[in-house]
Order: sequence, then C-alpha cells, then structure tokens
Amino acid sequence: MKKGFTLIEVLVSIGLFAVIVTIAVGGLARAFRSQRQVASLLAASSNISLILEQMAREMRTGIDFICDRADPNSSCRNRIVSEVIFTNSSGEVVTYCLESGVIQRGVDSGGFDVACGDQRFEKITGDNVTVQYLNFLLLGNGNDYRGNSDGFPPRVTIAVGVSPKEVTLADTVLSLQTTISSRLIDE
Repeated sequence: MKKGFTLIEVLVSIGLFAVIVTIAVGGLARAFRSQRQVASLLAASSNISLILEQMAREMRTGIDFICDRADPNSSCRNRIVSEVIFTNSSGEVVTYCLESGVIQRGVDSGGFDVACGDQRFEKITGDNVTVQYLNFLLLGNGNDYRGNSDGFPPRVTIAVGVSPKEVTLADTVLSLQTTISSRLIDE
C-alpha cells in the first residue's frame, strides 16, 4: 500500500492555507494603513504646534493688539475674531489670519492696509494639513471706554483646528488651544 495524501486532504489543506494567508494579509494591510494614518496625524500635530509656537514667540513681545482692521480703536473684549493684528518688537505691523485652509502671516510697516490673502502674505502652514478654523480671543487689551488701562498685559487665546490631508482622515480635526500673554502692559 502506498502512503500519500488523498485529493480531498490536499484540497482541504490548500483551502485552510488560503484562509490563513487571507486573514494575515488583511491584518498586515490594516496595520500599514493605521501606521500611515498615525504618521499623518503626528505630522499635522507637529506642524500646527510649530506654527503656534512661532505665533506665540512673536506675540509675547507684541504691543497694540487690534481685532478690527476697519476700526483699530474698537474694543476687542470678549470678541472671538478670525485675525489678529499687532506691532511686533521690530515695529512691524503683523497680521495672522486664515485664508483658504492656510494660516498666513502678513507684515506691513506702514499701517493696517494689508488684508489677508494679499500677495504680501506668506503661508506658514505645511502642505500636509488643512486648517479648518483659526480663532483669536483678545483679553486685557488697551484701555476701557473711559481711557483707563486695566493694568494687565494683553492676552491672546488662539484656538485652531487642523486636518491631515490623508484621504482617510479628511473628517478628523485636531483641535489645539493656547493662551499667550504679552510681556508688555498696554498703556
């Protein structure tokens, strides 16, 4: 009598092998997809953290914060605005704003006539993220309606939401918030 496998035994073993390989390949594909998504989320988080640090560094030494380009003397108290304008330590008027999913920084040494999206603005966010929202809340800014200083330095709270450009993460929004206090008291 010859020893060997019957046709049914070979077919069953090939079928079991195919099922095990299919499960393993599916798990490996999910692991690669998850790794790519995590890398995209980390890159987006790193990018927006760097931008927030750049903005904070410049705002800490800033003065004359305003929230309304049309009326620089308007009160910013308890108003959430989409752009912030201030004078940096070099005497330049700096604007941070959101335009078409990108945070932009504009510099104008002459006044407040440069609007977000102008050619003098430069993009400061990376190509791997889309900024969903950018809000500023200015507190302790300037004088009250009687001309009295509140005695506190201006504080700017920045809230930003970003999404990685990874297709599978388009609906994922990373939200970050920070508050910056100027080193100088408005007079």
